[in-house]
Amino acid sequence: MMKLRDISKIISATKGDMTVVAEESCQNVRTVKAFSNEDEESKKFALGNKRVYDQGKKRALMVGLQSSVV
Repeated sequence: MMKLRDISKIISATKGDMTVVAEESCQNVRTVKAFSNEDEESKKFALGNKRVYDQGKKRALMVGLQSSVV
């Protein structure tokens, strides 16, 4: 089972990846619209968001389990 610190690192890294996608999308709105790639960019962001959510659930479960032991 992953340690809480490892999960937190994954969440931070994934949030960083999502930020890059969002910044690139915002900076290149004209290019994205020109190539009709908005759906693909939305899918990338949604995938990153899902990863953060899943890792957050794992972290919450681990914190809950640790709290119940103490």
